[in-house]
Amino acid sequence: MNIGYVFLIIMASAAFFVSNIPTPDEMIADFQAAQKFYTSKAYDQALEAYTEVGGIESRFVDEDKVIVEFGDMQLRIKDATFLPIRKFILQNGRR
Repeated sequence: MNIGYVFLIIMASAAFFVSNIPTPDEMIADFQAAQKFYTSKAYDQALEAYTEVGGIESRFVDEDKVIVEFGDMQLRIKDATFLPIRKFILQNGRR
């Protein structure tokens, strides 16, 4: 096999792998989108977005260092996504 093809396969694989790693900025943008859904009373979409952001686990991003504004507080993103999910579940009686 030609070395050019091997190099091309390695580069394509690396590009695919890196494209699936969330960045802190993407996590914050997704959280802000969830906040917009929540404030516009699109609760099902907000719950889905909060759950998705809160469920991100990556060896390459330290989620504890991703801080977002939540009201007047600054919270870790995992904590900030937990609060509206909990409130939604309590208000709607879902378990």
